[in-house]
Amino acid sequence: MDHHGLVDRLPGVDVYFLARCAPDCYAGSEMKRSLLIGLFALMLWAAPAFGQGCAMCYSSAAAASKDGRKAISRGVVILLAPPLLIMTFGVWMAFRYGKRRDIEQNQQLRFLE
Repeated sequence: MDHHGLVDRLPGVDVYFLARCAPDCYAGSEMKRSLLIGLFALMLWAAPAFGQGCAMCYSSAAAASKDGRKAISRGVVILLAPPLLIMTFGVWMAFRYGKRRDIEQNQQLRFLE
């Protein structure tokens, strides 16, 4: 490992973290395996929800007039918009906070050198 000024001040794991690279020993870690098993179990648990295309809702929507179908389509878009906007705003704020935090950490590291 090249000497980049932080080896004397921080323990090894933090040096790898600040350099934005992981040591080779973490490549097939137990945590990744547990995460994959958990995600697979979650997908299996949620699978019945995908098959619940309500037959009564489908038949009433299919029997609706052309204006009724337009109203249903507009309703779906209106119900979709708020969660989509809230999630977009949340992701934007998270990236903004992350960039600001990285800039502050870089400034502090430059001050320490």
